[in-house]
Amino acid sequence: MKIPLRLLDWHKVKKTGRGYTRRELSAVNFLLKADIISPVRSFLNVGFHDYQDRRNRWWIDICRANSIDWHILELFPANVENFLSHAPPKDHHRITQGDIRDVAALFKQPFDVIFHWHGPEHLAKEDYLSILPDLAGRTETLLLLGCPNGHEEQGMAYGNPYEEHVSFWTVEEFHQLGFVTDIVSDKKPGHISAAKFLR
Repeated sequence: MKIPLRLLDWHKVKKTGRGYTRRELSAVNFLLKADIISPVRSFLNVGFHDYQDRRNRWWIDICRANSIDWHILELFPANVENFLSHAPPKDHHRITQGDIRDVAALFKQPFDVIFHWHGPEHLAKEDYLSILPDLAGRTETLLLLGCPNGHEEQGMAYGNPYEEHVSFWTVEEFHQLGFVTDIVSDKKPGHISAAKFLR
């Protein structure tokens, strides 16, 4: 798998030398492992905002560099409108407005990778636990999640009420669910990257 340098983002270049944050590189390492298991050809990202900010497109750049068929599931209508306003028209089919709790109904085909970055903390824990089987059922190789490491308060952000943090997760909980984890201690409370390999 090709991981393109992102040299236009000097803030991230100074941090890691490659133009990615430490949290992003944590995800990249899991993607590289998944690609060794089976070449990644399809990718579903859950949650996306501000297409015009190139910092948010790091995973899209990886998909494009590897001819991966990528898609987005986004709940907040304004974020969908933003994508359609700023993304190239040829990519407009890649975004679906909908709720992750309906992933099994929205997508009949499985994806090699499902990526829910900064996601689990936005749903009640019991709700998220109830949809994990559906997410795994739509994943061929890698289910990759990211969230704060423990308690991190956040209310509505970017005008989006769904950005509120309503649950808090620990490494031990992900291990009990069969995930392997990587902890990024870049700031308090830090970040968990949690990966479940399905093959």
